[in-house]
Amino acid sequence: MNKQYFVSFMMIFPWTISNFSTFIPLDSLPSLENHFRQLIVTVDENGNPPTVGKGERNPCDESNLNLTPIVINQNNSEVGSNWGKTSAERPILWVYIPYTREQLSRAKLSVRTQNEEEIIYEERLSLNTLGKTPGLVPLSLEESENTLEMGQWYRWYLFLDVYCTEEADRLQQDSISAWVQRSENVSGDRLYDHLAEIAAIEDPQTRKNAWIEILRELGYDAIADGISTPEN
Repeated sequence: MNKQYFVSFMMIFPWTISNFSTFIPLDSLPSLENHFRQLIVTVDENGNPPTVGKGERNPCDESNLNLTPIVINQNNSEVGSNWGKTSAERPILWVYIPYTREQLSRAKLSVRTQNEEEIIYEERLSLNTLGKTPGLVPLSLEESENTLEMGQWYRWYLFLDVYCTEEADRLQQDSISAWVQRSENVSGDRLYDHLAEIAAIEDPQTRKNAWIEILRELGYDAIADGISTPEN
């Protein structure tokens, strides 16, 4: 079957953040706006392109925002677009989910090796842990028995089943794919660590401003325009 994220971040961040590098100032990241192009990868649960509806976005078509991984869209010679690095063995991944809680039926997170020969983590997500949507949502790998190996690329997928109407038989699928690499190098491309640091900022307004800035730097202006920060 083909399977085709702002929320407030302290509200949706019940986990303890560990193994992150020293906070990277926002101005240490290169200006990415107007240089990167978002690439949404639509696949089924086996990682294959769909045979029907290829290239469709937001099947409910209620806004111009799509299911989106919060990543670097600059081309990477090893994996192409949609990537980020981390120092964490079990990083937090971030996505923008454009659907309401009522529209969501099921969600599954899958992390695979670069050649997709091994699934290192795959779990159906509790919708109650996704927080308020539409909005930015963290996807935790803290429950994974496996850890990311240093220097290795992994491809992660989020598969959603959504109801665009109240009709129970009108289930639609949406999915995204992106890359993560665990790296020892301290640089601006260790994006997943930087997003976790922003999510851990205690002051709500400072946190909100930091999210808006990084989203604009990454080229996600439409998501930044609709940002809201729930209470901690």
